[in-house]
Amino acid sequence: MPRSWRVSLGLLSASQSVSQSISVFIMTLGSVAGAMLSADPALATLPIAAVVLGTLVGLIPFSRWMAKHGRRSGFRWGIAFGIAGAALALAGLAFHQFWTFTLGHFLIGLHQGSFQYLRFAASEMVPHEHRSRGIALVLAGGVVAAFLGPWLAFLGRSFGLEAFAGLAYAPPLVLYAVLLVLFGFVPPLTAHVSQEPATATADPARSLWTIVRQPQYLQALAGSSLGYAVMILLMTDTPLAMQHMGHTSAETSWVIQWHVLGMFVPSFFTGSLIDRWGIKPVLVLGLFALFADALIAASFQGVWAFWVPLTLLGIGWNFLYIASTSKLTRTYRFSEKEKAQAAHDVLVFILAIVATWLAGPLLQALTWSGLHLWVLPLLGATAVAILWPTRPVTL
Repeated sequence: MPRSWRVSLGLLSASQSVSQSISVFIMTLGSVAGAMLSADPALATLPIAAVVLGTLVGLIPFSRWMAKHGRRSGFRWGIAFGIAGAALALAGLAFHQFWTFTLGHFLIGLHQGSFQYLRFAASEMVPHEHRSRGIALVLAGGVVAAFLGPWLAFLGRSFGLEAFAGLAYAPPLVLYAVLLVLFGFVPPLTAHVSQEPATATADPARSLWTIVRQPQYLQALAGSSLGYAVMILLMTDTPLAMQHMGHTSAETSWVIQWHVLGMFVPSFFTGSLIDRWGIKPVLVLGLFALFADALIAASFQGVWAFWVPLTLLGIGWNFLYIASTSKLTRTYRFSEKEKAQAAHDVLVFILAIVATWLAGPLLQALTWSGLHLWVLPLLGATAVAILWPTRPVTL
């Protein structure tokens, strides 16, 4: 791999590490702080739902901005929204204002919306045949987040959520400052020449409806969206469930850490597995991990019954998400990439926001074990949708 690619991918991977550390921090503390600030326990997960809503709202505007002004400009604007959101969240916690706290999370979600395109930026920078590796290598940056995010959440909680003027939520502001520095070194993110075939100018861009209704596109969408929804539903409820069962904040941080490791450590080899075996076997591995997660969590209790399933949940998400994203990049022409990518991610995050909105009420109604039994039929439907034989895409 030429040095210019290594440097650019390294900077994107480092940025992914910092951004994911913010996400892990919020997933670890957001619902706990929400429960403290809100009079209604059912609203405890609303700040996390606000992050997902912000991500959803930002996807199309950032896609259009990047199409006109470049990927790097869009990422920098995303960082600016994140800084504003982190400041509002800190203020909301300091002054015990639940809706200010939630609004801050919405703005952080706008940042996350821009950074959803990091993986596509990586896939476009490398030769056409190495797209899966580009996607996986950038997502592998999340490994750092597995250590940094829970540690910062544990540090923040040790300050006390009700003390020190909201300083428990200071770490995201520091991380956004790091992102500003990193993007001072990121070069213009231009597509590799092999990404655009010679026939690209001869073939007009198709309508979005024509792209989306392709069976391969729909399968990529099903794998990404349903896998993401299951992951965020169970991850959102984990801190609350562990708190209800009397587990310590240190145990919760440890479980979340292993979950994030499961999400991102496989990225070092998922792309190579796809290149060697193909997409479908990796999808099968991801589904197997998610089924194992649900069955173990529904059947056993104790810290290990959170640790093992949450790690499997992360691994399953990684295989499904990277394989589905790789499949998605094979369903559109270069001239169609902005609208095809944005439509995919919008639909993914519509399901994700529904999952986070339902997380609190479902946990209250079903309990932790019952929630996993409820997930099993959803996983079965996902397996049928993404493994059903379809014809190859012709672009």
